[in-house]
Amino acid sequence: MIVLLIAKTVGDSFNPSIYDIILHLKGLPFLEANPEPWMRNLSVGDLGDAKPPVVTLQGVEKVARIVDVLRNTTHNAFPVLDEAEVVPQAGLATGAIELHGLILRAHLVKVLKKRWFLTEKRRTEEWEVREKFPWDELAEREDNFDDVAITSSEMQMYVDLHPLTNTTPYTVMENMSVAKALVLFRQVGLRHLLIVPKIQVSGMSPVVGILTRQDLRAYNILQAFPHLEKSKGRKAN
Repeated sequence: MIVLLIAKTVGDSFNPSIYDIILHLKGLPFLEANPEPWMRNLSVGDLGDAKPPVVTLQGVEKVARIVDVLRNTTHNAFPVLDEAEVVPQAGLATGAIELHGLILRAHLVKVLKKRWFLTEKRRTEEWEVREKFPWDELAEREDNFDDVAITSSEMQMYVDLHPLTNTTPYTVMENMSVAKALVLFRQVGLRHLLIVPKIQVSGMSPVVGILTRQDLRAYNILQAFPHLEKSKGRKAN
């Protein structure tokens, strides 16, 4: 046991664990149990700014827009935005934008395959959704729509995304530290975490970013913020 302990200590001083190397080579988004100390000095807003702009959809969206998003992105979820109704007590005026929720890529593919299209821009009734989408089908993770042929006339139709949207996604303020976000991700077992602005300004999007497990891996963060690696080395010394 003493020999094994000494051998492991010496090995870890020269290179990472073999398990860490395998996780890195396979690209598996494994999060460490505890955040790195330097993660307290970085906010999720800074992390979101280092990524491409977040891709959003409208509550009632055009088929052409959905097809374009699925073809040109690899994201597994998209924020759904709506125009807010008049809410005097909240001080929101008509035309303000609010976050309705988060819709999965698999559900968008399901909509296209079932051709659940509307000829006019409107919201659907509950019975229409239950008739077209059994709950067991929505549980399937299907994200390949290469075999779906959409006609030019169907491209101009609409899809009501409200019934298929998760209206209670986890959100964090843009000034929250990455360390806290990582702990939340691990404890709740999240797949996506939406970043919302600290101050909502008229005409501004209610979502400024979206984080996944890959974004919270220490290695990926250091690739985007190399100066943190230097500060990490100074503290270690």
